[in-house]
Amino acid sequence: MFNKATIQEKVCHFRTVKGYSQVELGLKIEEITGQPYDRHAISAYETGRRRIPAYLVPVLAEIFEITTDELFYSKEEIRKFDQIDQLSAQMVDYRELSNTNPEEAAKAALDLLKEARKEIQTLKSQLAVSKNEVSEAHKKISVMKDVIKKWKKHVKQFMNYNP
Repeated sequence: MFNKATIQEKVCHFRTVKGYSQVELGLKIEEITGQPYDRHAISAYETGRRRIPAYLVPVLAEIFEITTDELFYSKEEIRKFDQIDQLSAQMVDYRELSNTNPEEAAKAALDLLKEARKEIQTLKSQLAVSKNEVSEAHKKISVMKDVIKKWKKHVKQFMNYNP
């Protein structure tokens, strides 16, 4: 996608990919924000003559169906954050794949869903085991409380014992 593109260039790119004119993008922004944006404002944002307000970043991401990260970072930079946010990196890959090869993107998405289903089943099994372990621990704690009460009673009797 981009190596070192500005947010302005990315707005222009994603607008073009979505097939929106500057007027259409302005109308979509207006639908969400309630504030009018004409083609001149959009042009000023895309060319850098005007800075894109921070409150428009999530609005643009929603319109373009991308993450806000994709407006600020290159694909490579997003991959660097992979340890932090693997989902964003995957979304970038799927979005690019869906633009170039929709059938392959659909297949990849189905494969990912199958993997997710398996992982959910594994997590459910682990949860069931954990619940059983917690239940057993509660039973042991209950028995231990009874033993402690008895020991307290015996210690108290021993402390009060005068031969």
